[in-house]
Amino acid sequence: MLGLGVWVGCTGDGGGGKDTAVGGPDQWWSTPAVSDEIAGLSAGDLTTASAGDEWLAWGVRPFWNALFSTGATDTACPIAGDLAFSGGCTDADGREWWGEIAWDDDWGWSSEGFGHDREDGCWEIRSGTTYIEGSAAATSYSFQAGIWTVCEGVVSDGWAADGSATHGFDMDRYDYTWGSNVSLGVRGLGSATLAERDVYVASCAHEPDAGTLTVDADGHTLAYTYDGASACDGAVPVTLDGGDEASASWSTSR
Repeated sequence: MLGLGVWVGCTGDGGGGKDTAVGGPDQWWSTPAVSDEIAGLSAGDLTTASAGDEWLAWGVRPFWNALFSTGATDTACPIAGDLAFSGGCTDADGREWWGEIAWDDDWGWSSEGFGHDREDGCWEIRSGTTYIEGSAAATSYSFQAGIWTVCEGVVSDGWAADGSATHGFDMDRYDYTWGSNVSLGVRGLGSATLAERDVYVASCAHEPDAGTLTVDADGHTLAYTYDGASACDGAVPVTLDGGDEASASWSTSR
């Protein structure tokens, strides 16, 4: 398996505008290393219902789907190349794109700061690497990557994920299983370890049909049990530290 990492460096003209020598905003490459970002955040709070709902929203695929989306809406920009997309262009929505994201033959990717500007003057940037091996029927993933909001050369928001996942897909039944183990850091929420086991997605549109998600932080554990096969209502049974069972709303809004 290939090594993982995040490329971090420095550039910029210090003048508050775009560095035309390399493209993109000043300090374009100064997004934090994923491991440093996660280690630098306080442990997440798992002891309130609202915090529990927030962490649940990060479970089962939302962050992974975000990592694999370029965020592009225009087929002409960013510019498609041989297993790569690159910036240096403006799309149909007026967003400027810079940097590059490149895929290998197995659709793992690496990025040294691929992203676009936003209406608020900030930038949304992807940095890191993923590695994939297997087939459509059985795939394993490793990733160390993040998505950042950079305003005037300073990272103001974002999240980072460091971990692995497995995905099994049945071409005949069109259902799949999922498992993962991820260290996740979310600014404004903190850091936690998420582990998914035997997640099964088939008939329920509101939550997985079966499986578990555990979230560990600061000595506490939230345990979610997906029950879409028997109660497809988006309400997931959850316990804190093995105590009384409650319910939380499952979301894929990330």
